[in-house]
Amino acid sequence: MELRPMIQILMATYNGEKYIKKQIDSLIAQTYKNWKLLIRDDGSRDSTLDIIREYAKADKRISFIVNNSDVHSWQTNFQELIFCADKNMDYFMFCDQDDIWLENKIEYYIKAMKKTESENPDKPVVIYADMDIIDENDVKTCDSLNKVYPMKLLYMTDSFFTNRIYGCNEMFNRKVLKLTILVLDNLYIEKMAHDGLVVKITVADGGVVKYFSKITMHYRRTGNNATANQKLEMNTYKIISKLKNYNRTVLDQVSAYRQALWTIDLVKKSKYDFSCKNQLLEIESALKKGGLPLLKVWAKYKVNCGNKLQTLSHFFVLFTGSHKKYIQNLMIREKRN
Repeated sequence: MELRPMIQILMATYNGEKYIKKQIDSLIAQTYKNWKLLIRDDGSRDSTLDIIREYAKADKRISFIVNNSDVHSWQTNFQELIFCADKNMDYFMFCDQDDIWLENKIEYYIKAMKKTESENPDKPVVIYADMDIIDENDVKTCDSLNKVYPMKLLYMTDSFFTNRIYGCNEMFNRKVLKLTILVLDNLYIEKMAHDGLVVKITVADGGVVKYFSKITMHYRRTGNNATANQKLEMNTYKIISKLKNYNRTVLDQVSAYRQALWTIDLVKKSKYDFSCKNQLLEIESALKKGGLPLLKVWAKYKVNCGNKLQTLSHFFVLFTGSHKKYIQNLMIREKRN
């Protein structure tokens, strides 16, 4: 009899009473049943915790913890979930409080993960897939996120120049979890996004990050969720608009560069010998200096930031050094209690 992998779903919540029932119901409705859900609430002031308690009482697979510390943000909430994850689980999935998973999402991911691991034995692996987009009324506004915001990494090093992978559609194996916990070293990293972190850590150790084109969930974008202010589609008109407001363009892109530099700094300080550390040092120099060092790395690693216009925009900002004044404070750390 084939052993069925155990999945741990990691959900961060905060004032999510409006949509959380639909999300948890979509997890319970999954065709693959061998999972556990760990919820961490960041101090909700609405009925979110009451709703979570009801589900935890009704389904033993669901458990929760409450953040009673003075550290609050969606970034640190997910970081704490990484620390609290059960290292005996086989695979891990992040989960937002307001999306809806299609009923075969976990089953599909299990098959995709097993195939990817069989092709890349003993490697850290992250897989992710496409998703459609819904609004606050569950009305579909986009059939495919990938069509308007290319998600597939053509080269692994692309992940250090742009953030194109969302945590809510990731699955990663136990090796990724252990490497991430090791690198974080019991620290909170302010503004460090969980999704990009696990991807970059995987790449840093020569792992595999693989995209699948199947739609597996409804990704909700409203005026209140954490990513609602992000602009998805990048067409010629928007590029021209961005160039007219160049400082805003630089700020939009700097977030990705900060994430990359923070991760590289963590890797450098880690006691673990990451297999791709030398490549990361090249990328670090390029991000910090711009100019010719950037040009050499750009050509060597064939950097692709989604499409030609996006790639050109990132290259121009980095090559001219317009980003430098925004990345001086590389790391803000706080010890976990």
